[in-house]
Amino acid sequence: MSLEKNQERIGKFIKFLLEESKKLKSSIFPEIAWQKLSELDESLAQIPNEDLDKIDDAILDWLENNQYTSIQEALQSIARDPDDDQDQPPPDPKDQPITNISLRSAIEDAQENRQQLIMNNE
Repeated sequence: MSLEKNQERIGKFIKFLLEESKKLKSSIFPEIAWQKLSELDESLAQIPNEDLDKIDDAILDWLENNQYTSIQEALQSIARDPDDDQDQPPPDPKDQPITNISLRSAIEDAQENRQQLIMNNE
């Protein structure tokens, strides 16, 4: 898969992760997924920071192994072949570069958001 597609999917995963972690009931992330994010984080810890192919593969493997079809479906639009008849616009240079560090930081932020949400609603 092209670097742009990897970056786009990882960016979309981060966006969903952070947005959904602030909701009491996520329509994308099953409740158990929040508890299993540490498994994804452990996988990512073994990957070089800039290796977007391996980072993307780690996300996809985590989704598949846990059968998180709702998250997979949300990311589906990114899975099309890069040779589609529509050209994707180039990434916005103002966007933060996607790295393993930024993804792992988003996982940590999402876990903190969930903890806060749970504590505030008990």
